[in-house]
Amino acid sequence: MAAKGKLLIGLDIGSSAVKMVELRDSKQGYFLNKFGLQPLPADVVVEGEVVDSAPVVEAIRKLRSQLGIGGKDVAASITCKWAVIKKISLPPMADFELEEQILYEAEQHVPFDIEEVYLDYQRVEEISPDKEEMEVLLVAAKREFVERHRGVLREAGLNCLVMDVDVFALNNIYEANYPPSDEVVALVDLGASVMKVNVVAEGMSAFNRDVPLGSQTLDREIQNQFNLSVEQAEAVKRGEEVEGIPPAEVETLVQNYAMGVVTEVENSFEFFLATPFGKAIDAILITGGGSKTKDLIPLMSERTGLPVEMLNPCALVDWDKRKYSEEQILDVAPFISVGMGLALRRIKEK
Repeated sequence: MAAKGKLLIGLDIGSSAVKMVELRDSKQGYFLNKFGLQPLPADVVVEGEVVDSAPVVEAIRKLRSQLGIGGKDVAASITCKWAVIKKISLPPMADFELEEQILYEAEQHVPFDIEEVYLDYQRVEEISPDKEEMEVLLVAAKREFVERHRGVLREAGLNCLVMDVDVFALNNIYEANYPPSDEVVALVDLGASVMKVNVVAEGMSAFNRDVPLGSQTLDREIQNQFNLSVEQAEAVKRGEEVEGIPPAEVETLVQNYAMGVVTEVENSFEFFLATPFGKAIDAILITGGGSKTKDLIPLMSERTGLPVEMLNPCALVDWDKRKYSEEQILDVAPFISVGMGLALRRIKEK
């Protein structure tokens, strides 16, 4: 069932493009109403930080106009690099006690002055009389960075009502499309500049890691080696043939990049297993533009011994079948997964 409350526009500002998504509620659940992306110039957004606001503001305004989105209230996100996410264990306590205790716990776990961060938390499991401890997810983000990000959105004429962390947005869209399960699932988002690994256990983020190994790394290698345009490099990366380009040389570049991605995914799993909450991974779902890299899925499955498939953010989300075929939706899905997760956020109306 769809969540109740005020609809928000999902706005995902990535290194290569701005993505905007508008969902609406339907009797069956969620309906993908409007979506699109607007490319950004290189290096105006670096590892989640807007370093040149003017092109980003222009892209947001242009995309909003193209999509015909009149609303101004948005849910946006920051990357894990700019947030501290900790899963901590505490003695069982009531909500009012936890509210009083959480500030003390934050001072122990957050490496910043508490006065300089926005703080949030969520109980992972309900109090159980047969358990001596309960798990709590603690999140802190530096106020200075969050306000700079909000300032860009205000400049674009938007009102940011929710600032999320992108890995939680992926959690949202995963939970909206896949039935509850005891499986431990790794959500791998291969963005342009950063790969994000988010391990979900019992419906909650149990581990997350950002790796500066985005798909732009491969794009630029292909561009430089074969003197190609951005569009041609993207096509080559996906396995399409471009006249005059030796397939064997391309294969080597693609295989080296894919192997690097898989190695970092395996490293992430080792780090997760070393945590107090570590468990064996049961399956991998990948998304993001880099997930379209040729032969990445079979290589990752072979190396990890796990089932690997594309995250489908529209498995249980409906759309206008007269406007878009299933193939068109699946083609764009990797680029809008985070935006869709953000668009699921609601503000309770008074």
